[in-house]
Amino acid sequence: MLLKRVLKNKTTWFYLVPALLVTTAWLIYSSDDVPPEISNFAITPEVSVLTEAGLTLSYSGELSDSRPIRHAQFLCSEDGVSRLQMYLGFTSNEANLVSFGVMPGSPSWTGTWTGTSQALAFTGTGRIPGSFAGTECQWSVELRDILGNEVTVQLDAATSITNN
Repeated sequence: MLLKRVLKNKTTWFYLVPALLVTTAWLIYSSDDVPPEISNFAITPEVSVLTEAGLTLSYSGELSDSRPIRHAQFLCSEDGVSRLQMYLGFTSNEANLVSFGVMPGSPSWTGTWTGTSQALAFTGTGRIPGSFAGTECQWSVELRDILGNEVTVQLDAATSITNN
């Protein structure tokens, strides 16, 4: 009886229908459980000799997801220790920028990305200072989208830097 009276009320329908539509839309939107993907990642040269003046590495790649990507951090690790890093910026101050740096240390914003946070391509150069000790590290990337879907991918890319 009470339910019948509530359903006859126009105010109930005024609030109920939009609430059901919003809830349905949110459930459809948040049902994605696939993390972002990377393709065409490259960093060159793969093998280099460090001079007193340092050296420059070039990098590029593509990321995609059905939802906006919010985190993309590349790490080059040797024996479990991160030696080099790249980070794609997605917040207002760093949007469309890519940082590159030696760890530990402060990376510099030397690259850019184009596209949207759902389909982007990035390129840039990373400067290695002459004081760097060298490394033979393997690249991986941590990716996360706006819904929290995340993955760590071991990439088929390695960097070998030796001192002269």
